[in-house]
Amino acid sequence: MFKALIDHGSSVALISNEYVAKLGLRPKRLHEPYIAKLTMEKNGQKVKFSEYIKLWLHDPSLYWSSKTVCAVIAPGLCSPMILSLPFLAHNNIVVDASAHTVINKNSDFDLLHPLPPLHPGRQNRN
Repeated sequence: MFKALIDHGSSVALISNEYVAKLGLRPKRLHEPYIAKLTMEKNGQKVKFSEYIKLWLHDPSLYWSSKTVCAVIAPGLCSPMILSLPFLAHNNIVVDASAHTVINKNSDFDLLHPLPPLHPGRQNRN
């Protein structure tokens, strides 16, 4: 179990190399390196990432699971994982900043407040 950062401005899901090792995942090589500009470190220098993993996420109560996604491995990442706009779109997730919710539209499951869904017949229709 780990926490993830939700960044709907990010174009790709990222995972730290520490969590890849901790979870015992096997990295795969990207066909082409993913190039990112680091704004917080190295004064905006571009960095190439060359590996990714496939995984799916679920909440601790197992009421909700994501679709399988690819996450680029980013050494020194500030969070165990960053969930990007493509991840949110692929999983039909809506972020409502004013309501402090991150809800899967298929199941009404709120990732920020993981309680059993109100409509049990609608859960896990990803």
